[in-house]
Amino acid sequence: MKLEVKDASIGYKKQVLSSNINMASEPGMVTAILGQNGCGKTTFVKSLMKLIPWCGGGAFLDGVDMRNIKDRQLWRKMAYVPQKSTSVPYSVLDMVLIGRNPYKSLFAQPDSNDRKMAEAALERVGMLEFSEYSYDKLSAGQQQLVKLARALVASPSLLIMDEPESGLDLRHTAQLIKLIKELCKTDNKQVLFITHRPEHALMIADKTLLFLPDNELLHTSFVLWGDTKNILCQENLEQAYGISFAIGEYGRKENICQEKRQPYL
Repeated sequence: MKLEVKDASIGYKKQVLSSNINMASEPGMVTAILGQNGCGKTTFVKSLMKLIPWCGGGAFLDGVDMRNIKDRQLWRKMAYVPQKSTSVPYSVLDMVLIGRNPYKSLFAQPDSNDRKMAEAALERVGMLEFSEYSYDKLSAGQQQLVKLARALVASPSLLIMDEPESGLDLRHTAQLIKLIKELCKTDNKQVLFITHRPEHALMIADKTLLFLPDNELLHTSFVLWGDTKNILCQENLEQAYGISFAIGEYGRKENICQEKRQPYL
């Protein structure tokens, strides 16, 4: 399944945040999405998922306009891991089983196969031992892993993640980064993830969509799209964030933010 975004514009009502967005993703590819807060990253993802309309252009799956794909069919093809979600007193297993909803009729109950798939997803993210725990009693990082398991249980081709490292400690962050790479390279899935960590993009992303502030129009941005190693160069990162960056030999693993500089806006 190939995802293409063509000549897209994003925004709300009459406020266009960014335009002329073009990108593509296919199985086995990791795409990182970076930029300052408020630049349009989440708006882009919401438009991609049909939660808000495009201001122009659109997104296509295997050449089919996503606006013409029924929601139930679309959510069998893609899944979403939000940065934040409402804590509810469901068991961890029941939270993951929600991910099977696109395959169930309105009043159908999960069957034994659904439960096996949910347990397998929890095991993959290292949370199987918490399956009977109450979701709302977990830490933010643990909840993040459960949300990932909920997405995986839908068996999507495309996985969209909003700051998946949020709330994770160093060990679980490393586990997550490794898992994203495995999902693409071993399971042939495609992942789009929003991140504020350029080093994570440099570690695993094949392509990067970078939002940069527009110097001429306040509260708008333009995007760069291409190979991660080319997009996340020092010059582009400094323009995107308005601070100095030093990219060392640690290289695809770390960017070091140095002294502050004047912002571009």
